[in-house]
Amino acid sequence: MMFFWLFLSVFAFGTGEYLSKKWSLSPSPILAFILVFPYMIGTWIWLPALKAGKSLATTGITWSVMSAMTTVGIGMLLYHEKINWHNFIGLLFSVCGLALLQING
Repeated sequence: MMFFWLFLSVFAFGTGEYLSKKWSLSPSPILAFILVFPYMIGTWIWLPALKAGKSLATTGITWSVMSAMTTVGIGMLLYHEKINWHNFIGLLFSVCGLALLQING
């Protein structure tokens, strides 16, 4: 159940990231006001994710990696931003770390 809430929270965060980039390209007070709401909703949805995950460390790092991947994906797919091979290796290590955190030991 933790991943359900994390996906919703990261989706809301990703919406905020998309709107933030859109604002940075064409600033508008109305868009600045609107883009705050997805971040607020994502934070609110974080609470049941944390409760379902039981561990702040694991749940928090999982959210951080998922949100970083979402931000990179939005930048690359929607705004045609590029990453270099150092960035790619860092993302790969993040995913490997995420997989290792999910192992119950």
